[in-house]
Amino acid sequence: MCGIFGKLTFHNEEKKRLVSALKLLKHRGPDQHGVFSDEKVFMGHQRLSIIDLSEKGKQPMLSKDKDIIITVNGEIYNYQDLKNELKQDFTFSSESDSEVIIYGYKKWGIKSLLKRLDGMFALAIYDQKKGKVFLARDRVGVKPLYFSKINNDYCWSSELKSIQYLYKDGALEIDYTSLYDYLTYRYIPTPKTIYKNIYKLLPAHYMEIDIEKDNKQSLFQYWSPNYKTNYNSKNIDELTKEFNHVLKDSVSSQLISDVPLGLFLSGGLDSASIAHYLPSDLPIKTFTMAFETKRHDESKEAKEIAKNFSLYNETFLFKSKEANSMFKDHIDWFDEPAFNSSNFPFYQLSKNAVEQCKVVLCGDGGDELFGGYKWYKIMEKFDKIRLPQFHFLRSFFQLFFNFPVKKIQFLFKGLDLAVCPDMMEIYSVFLGGMNSKVKSRYRKKWNIPSSYDDYWFFRKYDRPELSLKKRLQTIDFHTFLPEACLTKTDRLSMRNALECRVPFLSNAMIDFAFSLPDEIIYFNNQSKGILKESMKDKLPKKIIKMKKKGFSAPLNLNSFSKNKNEKEHETYLNFYIEQKEKNGQKI
Repeated sequence: MCGIFGKLTFHNEEKKRLVSALKLLKHRGPDQHGVFSDEKVFMGHQRLSIIDLSEKGKQPMLSKDKDIIITVNGEIYNYQDLKNELKQDFTFSSESDSEVIIYGYKKWGIKSLLKRLDGMFALAIYDQKKGKVFLARDRVGVKPLYFSKINNDYCWSSELKSIQYLYKDGALEIDYTSLYDYLTYRYIPTPKTIYKNIYKLLPAHYMEIDIEKDNKQSLFQYWSPNYKTNYNSKNIDELTKEFNHVLKDSVSSQLISDVPLGLFLSGGLDSASIAHYLPSDLPIKTFTMAFETKRHDESKEAKEIAKNFSLYNETFLFKSKEANSMFKDHIDWFDEPAFNSSNFPFYQLSKNAVEQCKVVLCGDGGDELFGGYKWYKIMEKFDKIRLPQFHFLRSFFQLFFNFPVKKIQFLFKGLDLAVCPDMMEIYSVFLGGMNSKVKSRYRKKWNIPSSYDDYWFFRKYDRPELSLKKRLQTIDFHTFLPEACLTKTDRLSMRNALECRVPFLSNAMIDFAFSLPDEIIYFNNQSKGILKESMKDKLPKKIIKMKKKGFSAPLNLNSFSKNKNEKEHETYLNFYIEQKEKNGQKI
């Protein structure tokens, strides 16, 4: 796991500045750093050594004939299988999974290579002979990749901060539609960033930049889920066996490491299922975050799971007051607005865990793939009582949004949603986004056109032909999962030089989950029905039946808010803007 950085079209006197930009990613890879440059391309790498700790695994990595240069952030879990296939044509000089990318590219080309990779990655490939650079990101978006195009110069980085540093002389322009989007989604959606001329590469996409043709850019999608269920009349017993086989293989493949491993263990079903498939002969430690309030705390259940599988467990207590001291640091963690209350305990958990291991597994992805969020069923019930034909009443209901009695506010906000004709607006509010009426003052402040579609990101991935629950799962898979969950996981684990792997997001597990119809995903009318059925004889009954709590922290942000009616992410946005303007950046 690492940090990558690169630039096209640079002058020799600029190299020192480029190296400084690379060093801003040192927290992602403190073990080694390396640089490659010729007259056209600069490529830098900060390495966190996980597989092949020797100098042979150092990057940027060159092919034997030195015509292909790569930098990779991530892990390729099926690299041994690909390597065995490639050995017929190529000789390898390291045990690194990254070297497989060089010769895989040579043999299969970029698109075919990417389709074969099972892992989490963001990578850059420089083909000197063709005069092309390729940037690529994994299927789900576990690993980040930013790029900028300023004066026809391309720059890319694992985090926004390196590009910010490079162009801090005023070349960057704030994108106010992105700030407005943040109020809707609680994150800035891909491909946008806070700046008009910096972007995030879409998951499951690669970019080709042709240096010989004035840096001509082309964007390609190399993978998308198969949204059609492929049930094939299999019964639940056959499907639970298949689920267990896929999860076992996913966990096993992600245990490849030359450094100590751990598991982030909550009291929930996802991490408990991973714990079941940890081999007894590996000294894997588990780490749990406890909370002061029972509503958030699952540490008791986590200890029971660890004891059940004879796993070492260490539990840390998160105190809500600690979040206030981290509030300013949060800006540097993400570089742009990305607030979630779970960010603070996850950072603390990562910081504590890295003292004992360099790699951890976690349960991200299970909720999106197997219907674990309570809002899927709530939305389904709410949809049955909606009266969108009465949408003309909304302006009346919205008059009571600022009523001094909270219960009256809540009632009329509910009535407003009940007559809202746009399902995507309803879903945004259910997920904590701001109501269109409340956002109107920001729309005016930032001159957002009246024609701007607030819910474009959800609409992009909405598939109305699916059932409502499957529609919402699909939207979450493409939006909430990579933008909120995986962004949190990447930034806060890597902030502490800790690699976090996600067994529920292996290629096989994603394909399996998308093949299932609602009656299997919600077997016995339960959230995560197939997961519960698959694990019922493998986990304590208490864990199977336990009500989902989620991983979030109780916060008191009154000291950061001038308006007690603000949502947490609105408070954070205003704080973010205030801090940036104190540092001389006008927003």
